Amino acid sequence: MKKEVIFNILNEVGLSPAEISVYIALLNGSESVQQIMRITNEKRPTVYYSLNSLEKRGLVSKSGKDYGNKFQVEPIEKLEEIIDANIRKQNDLLEKTKTLKHIFSTKKSTEKTIVSYFDTTEAIKSAIFFSLYGKAKVIRTIVPSENLFHEMGEDFIREYVNEKRRKSIKTKALWERLPDKKIINEYYMNAEIKQLPIDMHNSFKTTLFIYDDKTLYISPKKENHAVLIQSTEHAKMMISVFENIWNHAINI
Repeated sequence: MKKEVIFNILNEVGLSPAEISVYIALLNGSESVQQIMRITNEKRPTVYYSLNSLEKRGLVSKSGKDYGNKFQVEPIEKLEEIIDANIRKQNDLLEKTKTLKHIFSTKKSTEKTIVSYFDTTEAIKSAIFFSLYGKAKVIRTIVPSENLFHEMGEDFIREYVNEKRRKSIKTKALWERLPDKKIINEYYMNAEIKQLPIDMHNSFKTTLFIYDDKTLYISPKKENHAVLIQSTEHAKMMISVFENIWNHAINI
């Protein structure tokens, strides 16, 4: 496995770059601070701080005193315990949030329109993922050839698609340029896909997601923003527009 992949995994677990360097050194057989410093090129205070942090996480144990300490890495299964604990914590937090939602829930007027603006990549990613947490079991999308969604990277797309599959949400997609069969087989097995009518090609670069009472507009990359309109009437209009285009779209 490549070092970059190992680093990314440990980073997602929650280890800092210095902790990762020290932890990998221990996994490779280092036992003393001097050995770790030599392998990682980290300074002594950084190594001690990382070891102390790893010990608190239960990933490292030590024996001896002061400068004679020897450090021993715990079985790799300890990482699984940390992840399981985080999952339990997040599930508990989710249940508490549901309680708050129940306590403070209010009926919103369907005539009220809410507009949200997102102008950072992370905020846009969150807005896209938010589409998976509504009531809709079908998300309608209009996707131009050049679009910000597919420039987010393969890892983001895979994570989004896997979550969509887990929630049994289907996609009804209008594409300007059809993806190749490999991409369709990997990401869009449960999707209905058509190609946009020819006279719409090269006419816009904004991606649309339509679901529930929401319409998400994702700008091209150079503008890097997204706008979410929550409005029953607006969503009805956009669904009507979508279905009209769908009826005149090109079958694949």
